[in-house]
Amino acid sequence: MELSYFSGRNILILSPQPWNNLFISKHNYARAFAVHNKVIYVGAPGHNKGGFKFTKPEKDINLQILEYNIPLPEKIKFHWNRVYQLFIKFTLKRIFKKEGIDFDVCIDFGCYQQYRSIHWIPAKTHIFFPVDDHYFLRIQDRGANLIFSVSENICKKFSNSGKQCHFINHGLNREFEENALRILNENDFWKRSNKATVGYSGNLFIPFLDIPVLKKIVSDNPWVEFHFFGDTRFDEKNKEHIEWDYFLRNASNVVLHGFVHPKDLAQSLSSMDAFLLCYKPDYKNYHAENSHKVFEYLSTGKVLITTYLSIYSSNPLMLMSGKNKNEELPAIFTNTIESLERYNSLALQKKRIALSLDNTYSRQIKRIEYLIKDVTKNSSYLEKSSRNNDK
Repeated sequence: MELSYFSGRNILILSPQPWNNLFISKHNYARAFAVHNKVIYVGAPGHNKGGFKFTKPEKDINLQILEYNIPLPEKIKFHWNRVYQLFIKFTLKRIFKKEGIDFDVCIDFGCYQQYRSIHWIPAKTHIFFPVDDHYFLRIQDRGANLIFSVSENICKKFSNSGKQCHFINHGLNREFEENALRILNENDFWKRSNKATVGYSGNLFIPFLDIPVLKKIVSDNPWVEFHFFGDTRFDEKNKEHIEWDYFLRNASNVVLHGFVHPKDLAQSLSSMDAFLLCYKPDYKNYHAENSHKVFEYLSTGKVLITTYLSIYSSNPLMLMSGKNKNEELPAIFTNTIESLERYNSLALQKKRIALSLDNTYSRQIKRIEYLIKDVTKNSSYLEKSSRNNDK
């Protein structure tokens, strides 16, 4: 039997975000890889005199977090970025050498400020995995052998430049996977409650949230209880944020839960009758194509009511407004809530859970593995490095 490519490997995860309890794709991939491999997760450096430490955040997986400092003020990354990157390169090389660490795989999740290239990292396979699109995203392989993205728009940008970028969808994290399996095993499917409850999970003050449409939905449906899970901090100089915060805290049918740990969030979302996404694209940084919340919502089996998401535009498991037609969402929302028995039928619930379980992080890792094996059939491809980005 052929062994898994991602088994017993040393994997380095380079992330622009620090390690914390707010798990997004970088953290979830690190946790998923660490089930069968040794993983070191590295965020941006601190700016004290120096030094480093390894910590182990979870007992049951082989994951370590490397925190390190460079003896430079933080402002240098904005004004003398090349110097900043040289110090990072020198510091990490020294740490890896001192600890005797070599890697089989290095994955860069878009650390644009920290690295021009990841070719210098001691690894056999270098992967560039841009998750978020930006108008300033440079179409370079950054010294990687393989490029993946959750964004079809990013993949298209690379393709148009003659570089191959493979689409890998968002993943479902362990807590939601376990909860989905519990629902199936315990036959704990949805049944209508006395009062309809609708869940929203995520930062309530991101720039791509369509606040006017969300306000209308909440105001037009006073008999529906809206549960918002996520960060409620906001820019106190932003007039729209101030008014939105006041609205949320004074609406009689809104419950604000704040940040909730993923395990508790999975359980809390399971008690909802439906879910809501309401985004507005700028077609520079957000293209209305995908959201990492989709599989979390669908893993409960309940219906998702959302503004346009191009990747799911023909998917019958959710209700969606048309492209650039967010004003349609309030009517779609009300009609859906009035017909929950139809949209939360047992058959549809099982299909939503099945789709989410087909997109767990472990499944996405398998898909990455198949693509790597495909490429390694021509071994010279992985041996070839993109040194031009390291100059």
